[in-house]
Amino acid sequence: MKKKNRIIATLLGFFGPLGTLYFGWRVMLLNFLSFFMVTVITVLAAGGSPPSWYEYVTAAFFMAWSYFFTDVHNGIAEDGRDETEILGFVFNSALAYLTIYCMLVGIGRSLELFSDGYYIKAALSAFIGIPLSIYLSNMGLVFVLAAVAGIMQLGGRRRA
Repeated sequence: MKKKNRIIATLLGFFGPLGTLYFGWRVMLLNFLSFFMVTVITVLAAGGSPPSWYEYVTAAFFMAWSYFFTDVHNGIAEDGRDETEILGFVFNSALAYLTIYCMLVGIGRSLELFSDGYYIKAALSAFIGIPLSIYLSNMGLVFVLAAVAGIMQLGGRRRA
């Protein structure tokens, strides 16, 4: 595994999960799955179409993620370990990604309800809806990503 350039990784992060192919196909696949699930959840929560800010936050998230992930990747590359060891970090970052979007969509929805005069619905959405959506969506993502990561790790083992 080769060391990666932080500047190139950050610039490629602008293209969302596709830019993480720079770190390997397994990393890109897990990031793409989490991005797909977050997009579906965001579209459902937003009422049929993603909010206008969605692509900007996605680009910013993946640029920051790629910037920080370069250290993890290069540390594993320096130690001579296999690429499958970084799947745990990718898995945890996918949960953080989903949590950020659930919070942003929930806060946006609560503010929309509040501005329309639905104060009780806005409070329920903020204090019950957001934590519940984070919990349920993270449990679904944990199940899917754990299954995929397990399959990829089994397929990635090399025989001596």
